[in-house]
Amino acid sequence: MKKLVVALFMVLSFSLMGYQHAHAAVDYNKRPVELNVNGNFISMDVHPTMDNNRLFIPIRSLASLGIHYSWNPSSKVVTLQNKNGEYLKITVGSKVAYKGNQKIQMDQAAKNQDGRVLVPIRFVSEALGYHVDYETLRKMVFVNSDSYKFDMKQITQQDLQAARKAAISLPIKFDFQPLDLSGVYHEYSFPVGRADVYMLLDGRNETLVNIKDGKATAVG
Repeated sequence: MKKLVVALFMVLSFSLMGYQHAHAAVDYNKRPVELNVNGNFISMDVHPTMDNNRLFIPIRSLASLGIHYSWNPSSKVVTLQNKNGEYLKITVGSKVAYKGNQKIQMDQAAKNQDGRVLVPIRFVSEALGYHVDYETLRKMVFVNSDSYKFDMKQITQQDLQAARKAAISLPIKFDFQPLDLSGVYHEYSFPVGRADVYMLLDGRNETLVNIKDGKATAVG
């Protein structure tokens, strides 16, 4: 009941105070999975792909994780190394990888698509010490290093545009079954002068999101 009252109050405040939009409107079915690393959205020249519920991303985008990579076209081996010096070797088409001298079995093999090497992001990230979280509401993958921690000062900073960008860079948590995940786009509506709460719209549903203690939670 308390959540419902809060949600109704916030919806009313959006109506009375007016709101401003932050657009991200595209065809949902064609919209690629977005990648966010340590609070920053990463641009990729090749769209990630889904295969058997595994997300594959081009190796070039791994540079945003602080991972160095090399590609040997003759042996078809990708070598990845994190800032701690740990390295991972993956062979395109093989489900066997090596972390140092340790042999590791992969669920899905890396692949070559349109001349670009794509690797399974969850396997690579977690093998090299990163945490991966997939958010179904907006079709986004969040990858964070052990040392990364969201600073709530980003939400209260004077630069409202930057504060709102920081707000939408947080993965949205929810403990209810969404009505529909097939919205045709997504955009954000913020109350005037605020960045700690917003309405997520996808063309079919409106989800109220509240930010507190560095976490974004869908109220309903």
